[in-house]
Amino acid sequence: MIVRLSSFVIPLLYLMLLLFAVPLVHGKRITVAYEAEAATVINSPFGLAVPRLTIVSGYFTYESSAMDLNPGDLRRGRFLLSGSWDFRAEFLGKVITGSDRATASTNTSATPTLSFEDGSTTGDSGIMLLDGIPNKEIALNFRISGKTEDLPTDQLPTEFGFQSATHTFVIADDSGRMLLQFRSFQQVDLSIKSITREGDIVEIEWCALKEKRYRLEYSSNLRNWSIIQDDLAGNPMSSTLSDNLAFRFLAADPIPLGGFYRIVDRAPAPPDR
Repeated sequence: MIVRLSSFVIPLLYLMLLLFAVPLVHGKRITVAYEAEAATVINSPFGLAVPRLTIVSGYFTYESSAMDLNPGDLRRGRFLLSGSWDFRAEFLGKVITGSDRATASTNTSATPTLSFEDGSTTGDSGIMLLDGIPNKEIALNFRISGKTEDLPTDQLPTEFGFQSATHTFVIADDSGRMLLQFRSFQQVDLSIKSITREGDIVEIEWCALKEKRYRLEYSSNLRNWSIIQDDLAGNPMSSTLSDNLAFRFLAADPIPLGGFYRIVDRAPAPPDR
């Protein structure tokens, strides 16, 4: 969704702009925040003594238009998530993040099931990270089951309607594994919450997730976009950034009366190998 800012002067019309880095015609980037708990812990995963019922929280992101690698089967889909996949899990002071590529699969032949794999679980996946350091031992695998309306086709869903229930969730390394139970899901739509202006300073506030990366862009015509600031780290629930119009339009006379902003869900950079 892109809302036009017809004038920098009228505050009501600041409640404009953007949502998705990729136009809807090409698909939709879905971000889901989750909370889970450790139902079973085997040995000492990641070198930790993890108590049972330890809370794990984070998010995962996928692109709904990812190409089906198994187009001949209309009940089962398989997808390589490259450039759009993002995963984060926090627990006991540790942070696990996803690789630059993972795999997803769908199965509508019985109970509709959506699955994701990353790390050492499959040869198609990349290397996951522990506290920002690549670790070839980390493996992620989770399966989410739902109703027919949650997964009406074998394509990746454009809206995440699954509810918390009995879903398999495993994070492991060579030292042990955590078998987790999802407690809740919440799809997080990227949107601008408010825009205010004082003089030549425009302040933009948008919905955000902790440590997820974003980019703020501006356009005067919805065709050509310029980057105001890149690689922005999100804060819990919302983030803010100021745009100095006088500085950006230093050579312009006068400052344009209208324009567009958009917040882009920035794909994570591949880790150093």
